[in-house]
Amino acid sequence: MKINERLYDVLGYEPYKEPEPGEDYVPVVSTPFEVQQCGKHTVELYYMNEYKDVLKEFTQQGKFAVWSSKDGVNYRLAVEKQYYEQLKELYSVEVNTTWLGFWDDCDLIQTKFSRTIVLPVTLVVVLVFILFANWNNFFKGAKMPDGIQLGFTIGIPLVYLFVMMFLRKNIYNKIAASQQKNLAIIKDHFGENKYASLLKAQRSYIDSYFEADEDEENTSVENAKEETNDITTEGKKETDEVSIEEESK
Repeated sequence: MKINERLYDVLGYEPYKEPEPGEDYVPVVSTPFEVQQCGKHTVELYYMNEYKDVLKEFTQQGKFAVWSSKDGVNYRLAVEKQYYEQLKELYSVEVNTTWLGFWDDCDLIQTKFSRTIVLPVTLVVVLVFILFANWNNFFKGAKMPDGIQLGFTIGIPLVYLFVMMFLRKNIYNKIAASQQKNLAIIKDHFGENKYASLLKAQRSYIDSYFEADEDEENTSVENAKEETNDITTEGKKETDEVSIEEESK
């Protein structure tokens, strides 16, 4: 399944480094810290910590492991380093193979939805509009009643909209069912207690990460305040000294 294609491209090269004076920048192909073969899929793992913008973008969303692919066969997985070191069992070959099966299911469901439903329905709607737009050419001498033409003009888009909404909900339910099926496989792989323990460790790490980030932000704010106070105090001191010198004159 195609997912996060921009991230896939970013991970393909080492982070940008300012070239030496007089030299041109040459992108350097990156090397994953681990490569997994999961059935027909290849998974390359990268630490997102090496890509500061990637780290900031996804950790702020609470995402510490992010999948990416451009062809649905080759994948790149970006992980926050300490998170991965503590929870690497969740990203083993066996578990990743199961998740990739879920991505394959999603791709199959969406492709089938587009080819067998969206395209035919859209084609019918377009043909009906062409028929109405060229009614006189197709049926010479036969005038369509204004009420019927108005009803079809308004009704067909509405029917199309409701049909698409219903079908999308149906697709969502199928994807959710596939997700639950694959989650059940992963739970069976670990066992109920081990799986619950891993999820607890995952929540604990994410909570501690944001707490540490918040503490660091508060510390930065306090330091900024102290620097501002120091500047203000120093400025006041200099002003007082100037005033004393003027008075002594």
